[in-house]
Amino acid sequence: MKTAFQWIVMYVLVAGFIAAPAAKGQNAPGKELTVPEGTEFKFQLRTPIDSKTSKVGDPIVGILVSPAYVGNEIAFPKGTRVEGYITAVKHASHKGRGGSITPVFKYLELADGTKISILGLLSEIYEGKHSGQVQVDLEGDLQGRGASRLKETAVVAGATAATGGIGGIGIGIATGIGGLFGAIFIPRGHEAILETGSVIGMRLARSTIVPAPLKPPVVSRMIPQGHQNG
Repeated sequence: MKTAFQWIVMYVLVAGFIAAPAAKGQNAPGKELTVPEGTEFKFQLRTPIDSKTSKVGDPIVGILVSPAYVGNEIAFPKGTRVEGYITAVKHASHKGRGGSITPVFKYLELADGTKISILGLLSEIYEGKHSGQVQVDLEGDLQGRGASRLKETAVVAGATAATGGIGGIGIGIATGIGGLFGAIFIPRGHEAILETGSVIGMRLARSTIVPAPLKPPVVSRMIPQGHQNG
């Protein structure tokens, strides 16, 4: 038969077990992280993008080069795989217009193979061989820069002057012919190109939810009793 003292000890142990908080470095079961819309990611392309050769539906793959944080929590660590595809392509034209590509990013794959569904848009170009020939518009499209305005003006003006110098041709006709020559001979704009290894930015267009990662446990330093006061 248990004594009163034994019952008290059992009560204290059970109550302490129930009320004890989770150990440091462990999250409560079911805890999740919400990664808000507008969160920026920086990653390196493992597949090229080229408005001259790419097609709608072509896959895009990249690897995060730095972690993505929510507050002090790492939502997606460095090395996380980014997956997307191309939704629209326009080639550069002879009228000086640059090519364009619309990429959309759909998944972030964690180290354990879990795929998190996202909606990500291109936001920035950090590094790339052709970075000076392309730009990102407000809608997340990769745009090849157009032909030089100076070259366009020179081609049209030269063609207009040449045709206007032919006897019997009116100014209006000469201008029209000059414009036609300009449309034919103005150099193409630049294609929208990002080669493998380019470092680019992606912005979330909607929030997403991921399992919260464990924080590293805090290890307290034990002090021997004989040295506590000295």
